[in-house]
Amino acid sequence: QEIVGTLRYMAPEIALQSGKKYDKSVDVFSFGILLWQLCALEKPFESVDRDDIKKVVHKGGKRPRTPRWWPRKLRNMMDKCWAANPKKRPSMAQVVATLEAILLKEGYDVEDSD
Repeated sequence: QEIVGTLRYMAPEIALQSGKKYDKSVDVFSFGILLWQLCALEKPFESVDRDDIKKVVHKGGKRPRTPRWWPRKLRNMMDKCWAANPKKRPSMAQVVATLEAILLKEGYDVEDSD
């Protein structure tokens, strides 16, 4: 079966075609990588050749570095989003709650704008 998607954002269980069923946790993995890109202002795994992403990232477990000056809660949440074991990843509701807590701490209003 052909892989459809962008490897640098793809959860390992999809990229490695393990044959196991997957769920919404693959989106949590991808969101974590995308969030890192938004914070870092660079593409993830830019120095890794496209052909090596499966070997280095998906099999080898390499993840982007999170600078120490980023909020600890943000770094910890990203680490959880990138967990190799999908069952250890947070739900998107947990991710949203963590992001809201970080923004509130920084003085941003996070009320729904219905």
